Amino acid sequence: MKFFLAPIFVLAILAVGGTVFLYVIPHLPSRNISWENPAQPVTEVGDFLKNLFSSGKFSMLILGKPGKVGGQSVSGEELTDTIIVAHFNPDLNKIYLISIPRDLWIADNNEQFKINEMLIKDKADIVANKVESITGVPLDGYVVVDLAMVKDAVDYFGGVDVVLSRSAVDWVSRYTLEAGLHHLNGDDAVWLIRNRFDKEGDFFREKNQQQIIVDLFEKFKKMGMTEKMSFIDKFILKSGLLKTSDLDIPKLTAYAINTDLSKVSFGNVVLDFSTKLFKTDTIPVRFGTSTQDVSILIPIEGFEKYGAVRKYIKAEISK
Repeated sequence: MKFFLAPIFVLAILAVGGTVFLYVIPHLPSRNISWENPAQPVTEVGDFLKNLFSSGKFSMLILGKPGKVGGQSVSGEELTDTIIVAHFNPDLNKIYLISIPRDLWIADNNEQFKINEMLIKDKADIVANKVESITGVPLDGYVVVDLAMVKDAVDYFGGVDVVLSRSAVDWVSRYTLEAGLHHLNGDDAVWLIRNRFDKEGDFFREKNQQQIIVDLFEKFKKMGMTEKMSFIDKFILKSGLLKTSDLDIPKLTAYAINTDLSKVSFGNVVLDFSTKLFKTDTIPVRFGTSTQDVSILIPIEGFEKYGAVRKYIKAEISK
């Protein structure tokens, strides 16, 4: 995503059952965040308990950035090159991963910019609202994850299994993963997650990112409760992940308690060129004293016109 693999960590919360409940209860009353009013507090314990057993769909925005791996900075470490909406439909027992293209050109009331610049510009809240407009999917909050956590999580599970539709090649070293099945450790998974030197560009990376997320989630499902609690303690509670998130905790806890994880499946939505929803363009951007043409992505209908995108996503998340 700049990176990208953020999702497994938050999705795991959906699977922890009473474990999340044990974390949340000592902090009552908890926040009950609505996207329209992100800081609205729950003033009564009764409100929390009422929300605890609510039903309905749940969606969160997962933002991945490289940050630092092994204490070393990664190129573009403050960009947000992994942007995924994780949408859970309890009626279908299905989590849909909807990847938002990193090169999408968007606007707020003040300026235009690539969507992956949101954290640099301190506009996560603004972009979250934009993502709702793009996808037509209401959000219950967002979470930010970096590469170091992704690497550690993959190694924690003993690696991940992915099937490449074609070879993935590093454009500098020429290191290659051939088409087919691969078992990857944390370092290799991070490399694949970031690799977009393919004829599909970022879309190739998004598909591989989603594969890794699904495999990690499947491994989490097979853990015993003690193992799950250990994972949550390490990667969610002690990692400080929740400090960089803005989530509706009572609603999230409801799914953790009421969802049979063994029955949850995945649906994958990548808005690549085969969907005929986006097109590339170039736009002149000023860097200091010079101007440079930057490659961007815009809806086929025109800048900031997402009607066809929403219609496509709605059909995909109903399957």
